[in-house]
Amino acid sequence: MSNLLNEAIVDAKALREAALKNAETVVIEKYSQEVKATLEQLLEQDELALDMGGEVGAPEAAADPAMDPTAADPMAADPTLAPEVPTEDPAAEGEVEEIDEDGDIPLAATN
Repeated sequence: MSNLLNEAIVDAKALREAALKNAETVVIEKYSQEVKATLEQLLEQDELALDMGGEVGAPEAAADPAMDPTAADPMAADPTLAPEVPTEDPAAEGEVEEIDEDGDIPLAATN
């Protein structure tokens, strides 16, 4: 009986490997044309950018102010304009609150 079980395990492993290889082949066949078309499109965009005097790989959308994240938030472009965030350490001021015996965490600091 043990020999039959071992043979079944070996057969199952071989079947699993064959199924994985088959699935890999199917996925490659299914998406290879799509990947190829996308790569060709990207290469054509790079060629057009070079012909127009741009940089290779430079996103064309960056010239559009609507696509520029710093256009919507002028403070993102200049970090000196950002508001100062206080970095107070409550432990340094002796305001550390502890969890009470019931395990409740206080919601607001009390002075």
